[in-house]
Amino acid sequence: MTFAIELYTSLRVAASLRGIKEILKKAFNVAVSHETIRQWVLKAKHSIDDNAIVTGTWHIDETYFKVRKTGYWLWIVRCKESKHVIAWHISQTRLLKDARIVLRKAMIQSNGVRPQKIITDGLWQYPVAIKKEVGWNWREQKVRHVISSGIGKNAFIERLNREIKRRLKWFSFFQALEGANAFFGLWFYHHNTHALT
Repeated sequence: MTFAIELYTSLRVAASLRGIKEILKKAFNVAVSHETIRQWVLKAKHSIDDNAIVTGTWHIDETYFKVRKTGYWLWIVRCKESKHVIAWHISQTRLLKDARIVLRKAMIQSNGVRPQKIITDGLWQYPVAIKKEVGWNWREQKVRHVISSGIGKNAFIERLNREIKRRLKWFSFFQALEGANAFFGLWFYHHNTHALT
């Protein structure tokens, strides 16, 4: 079970549930269905490690993915210095409330310690969410909130988004939202354990 889950959420190997079923059959002569492997993944949920290091600069971005034919947004807060994902959130909408939820989760993870800087793209929701959840006064926010495109200062998190997209290509879309939550919980847990650059 552990081997199958590690393969599914691997940062280096991208394998679908059916692909893992074939690997188990060839390598260990173990016959299980892809549905069985899916159930293993659902039961093995992890969240962001409570020991994830949270330091000075946060990068925030959102990326699009599908659950069956329905589009969803994955919001991510990543720490520049530790390279850890410190918060994430899945939503069907791309609204202010969603930006606030992921920032609130990041503030909880940091035990209320404010970052030195936050870098985002130009999405209008971010400045308002930062003001509400981080609580900088307008002078601080003017200096500490940097707006940059994926080519510029926010490329750090855009690289993570590209890695997520690359990984998701192996199965095109999730069958259910529960599966997406389980996958990202495990994937970010492993990401933090291995601290990708």
